[in-house]
Amino acid sequence: MNWIEKPYAERKQDVERALDRLEQESPDRFWLSSDQDGENTQEMNIILTAGDTSLYVISLMTVQLKAVREAAYALGQIPGDQVALTDALLNKAAVSTQERFHVDLESDYGVRLDIVVDTPGLTHDFVDKLLGDFIDNGEKPLQTQIVEGKTIRARLIRARNEKIHSYYTLR
Repeated sequence: MNWIEKPYAERKQDVERALDRLEQESPDRFWLSSDQDGENTQEMNIILTAGDTSLYVISLMTVQLKAVREAAYALGQIPGDQVALTDALLNKAAVSTQERFHVDLESDYGVRLDIVVDTPGLTHDFVDKLLGDFIDNGEKPLQTQIVEGKTIRARLIRARNEKIHSYYTLR
């Protein structure tokens, strides 16, 4: 049974458990993640509650990480490989792409959101604003925009030059 199909009482209990965990682990936030946010962070998994029976399990990543993964797989790399930000990969990754906000109601625990965003890194302030805007928008997907390839390329060149490519993982 999908989480969204569960009876109200069960969904409410799941939300209450998530809120208890949030209060214990991150009392200064309205969302929960075991991943560290930061200016170089490219991906996070987040739990968000809203209202009595709204529980979201969020996969959040940057457009440049999405582009790197797609390019790396097209070049024959496989999950678990270390990404090498080569010129060939940069050229393949530096294409225009769209932000994404996908809702999946088939999840077993909460409503799954897959979100791809245009930002250099997933900082605490950015995540707060994004999730706050989502709640303020009535928990409806936010409008997405196209991200130019030159923006993605510049971020990847910075990552290569500053040797922070370890944030670009293949999964």
